[in-house]
Amino acid sequence: MEFVESPLVEIVAGDVSDRSAVEALFSDCQEDGKVSVFHLASIMSGEGEEDFDLCLAVNMEGSMNILEALRKLPGTPKLVFAGSMAAMGSCSAVEDSSKYMPNNTYGMTKVRDRMWGLFCLTLRAPQP
Repeated sequence: MEFVESPLVEIVAGDVSDRSAVEALFSDCQEDGKVSVFHLASIMSGEGEEDFDLCLAVNMEGSMNILEALRKLPGTPKLVFAGSMAAMGSCSAVEDSSKYMPNNTYGMTKVRDRMWGLFCLTLRAPQP
């Protein structure tokens, strides 16, 4: 994957389940609180069913590590979270009133991430 370089954007690959690594990532953030995070880390359905502990560590503990690190920053950091239709289960159509009905571990972790009670933008990108 090719990315456009910008002094305003830092692309980071790492292990979100490693709390100290996540905290270190945000340790030099601007003091004015102008921080935006696009949280895309996840263990997907098949791998999540094969390795339940890894799925929980990355998808739930990792998300919590990011939220905790952002909570400690000054200002109001912004978080864009990658949602998934897996949170809805077998629904063919989703409306604002639809209930979460995940039918696998990955979907359950996506629901849990939505339940943290914080304001964040959730994107569900359609499949091509």
